[in-house]
Amino acid sequence: MLPAFSKKQKWMCIAAVVVSLVLYRYISITQTVNLHLAQMASSDHTLRLRAINDLGHMGSSASGAVDDLSSAVQDYDSSIRSAATQALLRIDRTAAIDSLIDAYSSRNTAIRIDAAEALERIGTKKALAAVQGAARRTHEEYERSQMRGWVKEMRREYDNKKKREYRAHMRKYGR
Repeated sequence: MLPAFSKKQKWMCIAAVVVSLVLYRYISITQTVNLHLAQMASSDHTLRLRAINDLGHMGSSASGAVDDLSSAVQDYDSSIRSAATQALLRIDRTAAIDSLIDAYSSRNTAIRIDAAEALERIGTKKALAAVQGAARRTHEEYERSQMRGWVKEMRREYDNKKKREYRAHMRKYGR
């Protein structure tokens, strides 16, 4: 027959079981996140998409993947960008907004458009302010480029006028 346990010993056993379950869960989640991060580095498109979606379904417990998902938001494949944005929104909304704001300043037009659409769908003040501020900057850059074009045209006209004057002078007075 088993010896009788005291109340203190019973509580110690219960606490040990709870701690071991928590540790097991933590180690299990960490291993799962690391596995999905390794799959994200794969060249197989479907494997990458599945890994990103799985990380998104893990929610905030996949917070170790935020940096990798943030870089995936600027991927050249639109389906990867979209999945990474959705996963980031499920894991950490503020990190998703920051990543999309960074993606909005990309040189790639498709990445900028996807980031702008996602920021507008999110609709928070910070997201909308980023899109509106960038739109204002884009308009100012457009105006500056227009001005540069006009300045070049004016310089060209001035140079042509000087060349005509020089040719007329050379015809009149010779060499």
